[in-house]
Amino acid sequence: GRAASGVAAANMNRAMEEGVPGSDMLEIIEEALQHGKATCAAFNRRGTLLAAGTSGGSIAIFDFVTRSVARELVPEAITNEDGTVEELPAVFSVAWSSDGRKLLSTAADGSVVVWDVAESDMSFRATFDSQLHSAQFCPTNDSLALVCPSDDGPMTLALGRGRKRTPMPQMVHGFSSEDRACRIPSGGLDSAASRAPGCAAYSKSGRYAFVANNRGTLTVVELGTMDIVQACRIPGSEEGGTTYVKRLELSRDGAHLLAVTTAKEIASYDVSDEVLNVNDNSTRILTPSPSLHNPVSRSQWGAACFSHDGEYVLAASGGSPHELHAWRRETGELVRILQGGAEAKGIAQLLSHPNRALAIAVGANGQLYVWARRFTENWSAFDPTYVELEENVKLADDDDDEFDAIARNTTHAFRRSLEEPEAVALDKAVEAAAAVTAAETREKNQSDFDDRSHAFEQWAAAREGTTAPERPTWRDPIMMDDFKRRSEVFDAWAREQEGVSLPSLPARNEALTSTLDELLGSGRSDAAEDAAQRAHAASLKRSAAIKAAEEARRARVEAAKLAAEKEAEEIRAEIIDVDAPCGGYYTDEGEDCMHYLPLEQLEPQEDALNVVQVRLERWKRKEMRLTASAEKRPRIEGEPDGEEQMGDAVDVKEDVDEDEENDDDEGDGDDDEMEEDEEDDDEEEEE
Repeated sequence: GRAASGVAAANMNRAMEEGVPGSDMLEIIEEALQHGKATCAAFNRRGTLLAAGTSGGSIAIFDFVTRSVARELVPEAITNEDGTVEELPAVFSVAWSSDGRKLLSTAADGSVVVWDVAESDMSFRATFDSQLHSAQFCPTNDSLALVCPSDDGPMTLALGRGRKRTPMPQMVHGFSSEDRACRIPSGGLDSAASRAPGCAAYSKSGRYAFVANNRGTLTVVELGTMDIVQACRIPGSEEGGTTYVKRLELSRDGAHLLAVTTAKEIASYDVSDEVLNVNDNSTRILTPSPSLHNPVSRSQWGAACFSHDGEYVLAASGGSPHELHAWRRETGELVRILQGGAEAKGIAQLLSHPNRALAIAVGANGQLYVWARRFTENWSAFDPTYVELEENVKLADDDDDEFDAIARNTTHAFRRSLEEPEAVALDKAVEAAAAVTAAETREKNQSDFDDRSHAFEQWAAAREGTTAPERPTWRDPIMMDDFKRRSEVFDAWAREQEGVSLPSLPARNEALTSTLDELLGSGRSDAAEDAAQRAHAASLKRSAAIKAAEEARRARVEAAKLAAEKEAEEIRAEIIDVDAPCGGYYTDEGEDCMHYLPLEQLEPQEDALNVVQVRLERWKRKEMRLTASAEKRPRIEGEPDGEEQMGDAVDVKEDVDEDEENDDDEGDGDDDEMEEDEEDDDEEEEE
């Protein structure tokens, strides 16, 4: 048993790591909707509206395109005899009609209500003695509903004046066969004895009803005759029925059925919604398919639903605050486990979108969690040259500004202004001349149109033997339309007389282009030429300003770089302690502390080498002064020779090295005193 569980867990983890082939598997929570504390929800047939019942008794209608509340259905409050207003009961279930115009709801006070969604009005209301945990419209008849009381078996309810209630027959308790195809007339059973509380669902055609009870029995009832045509025992229930069926879920195409029970597996069936012969007692409407479970956790399930295409089954684990499992319906293979936030505190209901890979999880905290696929933006669809970066790229130069960005973009107008100012100026001049020429052309065309209209008026007056009317003003829109119409008639008559036809639109565009090129090339007007010259001069001035700013920026950058290099190379002599030990110390100009010079490294720092060089030069000058002073003195008896004198000088140098408390000035003072003593000795010898 443990080995089998380990293999199953390994297979499940491998399947989840490899992922699910296809693109319809849910991955992330896209959004959390909330309007009050939601207790149940349902999509309309197209998936454009989402109805959510709340614990406050109202029903919120979400526009699922904008994800906002478009309407709220609130029943009238009941006022008691003492004047107090009763609280509205919580909504237990909501269901849409097939045309999407009506909404069926049940509440904690046992009421069942039909809402006219467009009018936000209550069109029907009935009350049962006990709570109704679910209700749904008949797929083919909106005046009939299937309701499930908490203290009685499921029944049909006529949503009209009669309000007739018809109990649904159920298979007797304790039948031995796991699956039995039969035909048992409703009159052949003791209805009162066989009925037990449970849940029910219509088939897609409305021809059958699937009735499950708290004894682990699933019964198929033919609604036309109210005969039992099949009965089967839910997997996981012992003989005699001990498994309670919580919910029945039908796929969108009506070909599959789920039974969510108190067992550790979800029962799955294939549905054959065909018409049965009255004498047929062998054809099965339900055929068992692989059950769904988690081989590792073996937890119970609180809610389940099919995906929009019926290929997958989603279920919420009863032992987790927000954990969804996904199976392949055909094979029963667990392919993915989705983890949501713990703030959901459990999942009360699952429902999938009718047309999209999307699901709604109704949390026990009253929020509607929208599970969807993870979409990746493809920006190259907008620009084929777009290159996505896997990580951020940081520029090395901290002084980078807009001019560096211009230099990297070879197509930028500023870079062209820097490299080709004359070409940019010519372009600006042509654009300015073209704008002025276009304005002049429009004026000329308007004038020509006025002249043609006036000529047409004169021609019409001469033809009719009357005088031409006064030239109208073009501010009158009615007169303008009239003259345009007459001008078109005149142009058509003129072309007919000359034997020509109106040129096509491309030919006219080509003619206008040629005319504009000719005007811009040699036939510019004075105004166009003046505009071109002004634009040319302004463009050159702007290019010069951009170039000057760029040169100034580069000069600043170069000067800053040279200053930094020079400051790094220079070492002030006054901050160097010449009498420091061989290891070496020096004082930084900007700090009040001493820094160790790592002279023992294989590659000493540049500052350390410079300090050593300065020290050697100073010691060399000291040795030269000592040697020169020794040569000036005459040799007396008992005095050592030159080699011994040099040795004494070296001993003096070592003595100075050992005295770390003397600075350079004190050392120079000692040299001066030695020279004075030597001069006194010379004077005594002369005497």
